Amino acid sequence: MTNNNISKIHDLRFPFTRLLLLLFTFSFLLVSCDTTEPGNNGVLTLTALDASCTEVWLKVETEPNLIGTELTLFRDKQEYGSFTLAETDTVLFSDGLIPSTNYSFFAQINGIPSNTVNITTMDTTSHDFNWQTFTFGEPATSELWDVAIVHENDIWAVGEIYENGEKYNAVHWDGSEWELRKILFYTFCNQSHQAPYPARAIFDFEDRTIAITSGSQIAYLENGVQKRTECIPVSVNAMWGESSDDFYVVGNGGNIAHYQNGYWTKIESGTTENISSIWYKLDEEIQQASIFYTIPSENRLLRIKNGTIIDNTGWDQNLSPRSIYGIGSESIFAVGERGVYEQKGNGWKHEESAGEYYLTSIAANNLNDIVSCGLSGAVIHFNGKNWNTFSALQSPSLWLRKVKIFNNTIVSVGIDALYGVILVGRRN
Repeated sequence: MTNNNISKIHDLRFPFTRLLLLLFTFSFLLVSCDTTEPGNNGVLTLTALDASCTEVWLKVETEPNLIGTELTLFRDKQEYGSFTLAETDTVLFSDGLIPSTNYSFFAQINGIPSNTVNITTMDTTSHDFNWQTFTFGEPATSELWDVAIVHENDIWAVGEIYENGEKYNAVHWDGSEWELRKILFYTFCNQSHQAPYPARAIFDFEDRTIAITSGSQIAYLENGVQKRTECIPVSVNAMWGESSDDFYVVGNGGNIAHYQNGYWTKIESGTTENISSIWYKLDEEIQQASIFYTIPSENRLLRIKNGTIIDNTGWDQNLSPRSIYGIGSESIFAVGERGVYEQKGNGWKHEESAGEYYLTSIAANNLNDIVSCGLSGAVIHFNGKNWNTFSALQSPSLWLRKVKIFNNTIVSVGIDALYGVILVGRRN
């Protein structure tokens, strides 16, 4: 069994360094981290879990007979801090590091050293984006709900669009222009009549399949061509998954369902209220998914692990969470009322520098390239070190519902003055 524990390390030369207990531990390393082979026959092992521009996560593993022993951590061969081991498996977190900088760490117990872990922190990204605004539909008739970026010249947005007497529910960018599209759904399941009913969610899977939902139906597209439409047991607000053969959906009435290998399974959510977003992470050790989801009307952010609903995720139940997103191996972010929050141990740290906006969606390339959007045209970007607000996009009439980022392209969709709107930012 793997035990997780927090230990606080007091920097012996600098102010106190924050460390935390993570809710779960992952066993893989960031690409930029290199761990040398242990030299102590496994008595004490140090592993690099993840690194951002200014933060590092390390895991210490020891033998049970060393619980209660003092451990000393060294950074760049100098004593950095110490604490008493309470478990055999301890995750450490420290911040205040310099972007794009090499660091080495090793630990020591009773004079026995661990292996040395070499870590390079990420470099920052650029805030320099050029923005374009596109509107669709006729007044009081059109809005967009979700967006997917397959790549910078293959972008899909879905919603409800009325133009020149025609009804559409999708719009596609092919690299040169936007084309209104009709994705067909059944008027009644198991009957033949279909029409372009309003679409609520879209997800592009790694196997290049695109799924678009309308109510309790999913249409599947391959290479931009609709192949089939399926009736499912959930009215979908959001989707998340690795492939079109293994994914989760959440929706109204507290519904959660899992699709795998041709079968749908409903999952108990602990609520009858509408669920707005979902993210999950596969625990490789037990081959089970930890599912996180947000319930705005109840001010709740819940987690399902090993089939058990966990309500003590530390979320402040005075705040409404709208969207959740996991980044890297150790970081989870949520947005909603008052802005951006990052999970820190058993609670959530408010990212005050991100502003006090009411945010509805968050997405990321990595820990140094995060974007969020919300009411009044709020679009903010984190480059790994600081948050930037694109003030020129802000407007009282602009309500942005979803945002995605792919390489150097950000796309956000919503409604502005009763028109469907798409904002596209391209990094210089």
